[in-house]
Amino acid sequence: MCKCNICTSCGRCGRVEQKISILTHSVLETSLPWEREREACPEAADRVRLAVADIGTTTIALRLYSREGKAEDTFVRVNPQTEFGADVISRIQAAEEEAAARRMRESVTEVLRQGLAQFLGRVSPGESLYLVTAANTTMKYLLMGYDPAELGRAPFLASHLNTEHMVIHTDRTDVPGILLPGLSAFVGGDITAGILASGMAEREELTLLIDLGTNGELALGNRRRILACATAAGPAFEGGVNRGVWGADM
Repeated sequence: MCKCNICTSCGRCGRVEQKISILTHSVLETSLPWEREREACPEAADRVRLAVADIGTTTIALRLYSREGKAEDTFVRVNPQTEFGADVISRIQAAEEEAAARRMRESVTEVLRQGLAQFLGRVSPGESLYLVTAANTTMKYLLMGYDPAELGRAPFLASHLNTEHMVIHTDRTDVPGILLPGLSAFVGGDITAGILASGMAEREELTLLIDLGTNGELALGNRRRILACATAAGPAFEGGVNRGVWGADM
């Protein structure tokens, strides 16, 4: 039996196993293209700047990094999809109407465009941006234009969990990037990012990763196995979209 598995709830058998080593290799090889190009053309690789984005149910946050890995700028906005509901189930239901699904996709894309436009104002001539984005599975579906209906009904399976390539068009230039792979219908690429960033998939000791947002996720494990689960947490940890009604969407 493989000793490097991620196990996440699938709603039927209780587990879905994916190899951490394969996941890590896939993410790092795709999200750091300048590393692959450095030997062939070091100067070109050094002109790529990293921007990251976290598309949460309530909040969208972007950050620009220097080539040395220092945070240089931040862009944060409320997710405009809150117009269609404060939780993912509401938005899955809203997306049954094609016009609503299109509006949700376009509104988030516009936030990413605004953030990247701000960052482009800080980069030097000749430099370019590469965007690495993390999102929960519903936000990923809505951004990529996939029908999220399967996420809202048993057995809650997700057909689109792989790494996605994307391009955000701005007035100045097109910014390429990827959307990180997810693990299940309710454990998305944001948790993948947390697992990789924390290094818990490489350690022998147990680590507990907690992501308390509109959706709440826990991941517990080490390099041998990681267990992950998710639950509705409402807006209480996100600043309260429904102000005065804390936890209204639990």
